[in-house]
Amino acid sequence: MTSKKQSSFFNACLTCLLLLTSLQIAYTSISSAEDLPVFTLGVIPQFKMHRMHAIWQPVIKNLEKRTGFKIKLIVPNSIPEFEGRLLSGEFDFAYMNPYEVLLANKSAGYLPVAFDKSRKLQGIIVAKKNGDIRDISQLDGKDVAFPSFNALGASLLVRAELKDKHNITVNSRYLRSHDSVYFNVVQGNISAGGGVQKSLANQPSMLQSKLKVIYKTQEVSAHPFAVHPRIKKNISQHFYQALLDMSQTPDGLKKLERIPLSSISPAKLTDYKALSNMQLHRYYSQ
Repeated sequence: MTSKKQSSFFNACLTCLLLLTSLQIAYTSISSAEDLPVFTLGVIPQFKMHRMHAIWQPVIKNLEKRTGFKIKLIVPNSIPEFEGRLLSGEFDFAYMNPYEVLLANKSAGYLPVAFDKSRKLQGIIVAKKNGDIRDISQLDGKDVAFPSFNALGASLLVRAELKDKHNITVNSRYLRSHDSVYFNVVQGNISAGGGVQKSLANQPSMLQSKLKVIYKTQEVSAHPFAVHPRIKKNISQHFYQALLDMSQTPDGLKKLERIPLSSISPAKLTDYKALSNMQLHRYYSQ
C-alpha cells in the first residue's frame, strides 16, 4: 500500500472513530436525561399565564441544575383548580398561600419546607386613584372584586376583616386573577378590589399610578414551598438546599425576587398555626 493510500485509510478510520465516539456521547447524554427523576411543582396562579411562566421557568431551570433532577412546572388556569389539585395530592412540591398549607396538610399530608421569613403576607384594598372611594366605610353595599374566593391575602383576610372588624358588607365579585382585579378597578368597572402588595408591585407602572391603597389587613407568614409525604426526606432536603444556594448568588436571587422571595428559610407547620385562630373557614369555599 502506497503512503498516500495509507494516509487516506488512516484518515477514514479516524473519521469513523470520531463519528462513533460522538454518537456514543450523544446516546449517553440522551439516556442520562431520560433516567433523571421527574418531580412536579404546582404553583398558585397569581398572574396571567404568560407572566407566570416568565417568572417561574428561569427558577425551574436553575433548580434543575442544582438538584440534578427534572422539575415539571404546573400552573393551573385558576386558583380553585390549583386548590382542587393540591388538596387531592397531585403535586410533589407546591408553592401555595399560607392558609392552603394548613388545608393541604390536613387533606394530603403536605408539609412546608421553605419560605421567606423576612416577608409577611398582607391583604390590601385598592381603589381608583381619582375616584370617589377614599375610605373602606364607603364600600358598604358596593361591588368589590377579588381574584378568587379563597385567595388568602387578597380575599379571605380582606373579607374577614371588613365583616368582623368593621361590620362592612360588600357584594363580592371573583375575577380569577390579581391582574384582572386591578385592571377592572382602574377601568371603573368595580368600586374597589382586594390584592396583595407583591402582586400590585408587579403591575405595569402606568396601571399602578392609577390605583391607591385604602386599607391593609394584619400580616401573616408568607407563602411556603411544601412537599407531599410520598417524596423521600433526602429529596426534600436537596430541594430546600437548592433553593437556599440559589438565593445566595446574585443571579439566582434576581430570579427568586420576581416571585418574590428575597431570602430562604426552613419552614415548619407551626409557622402557620396562628391562621387557625382566625376562623377563616367561615369565608373559605370548598
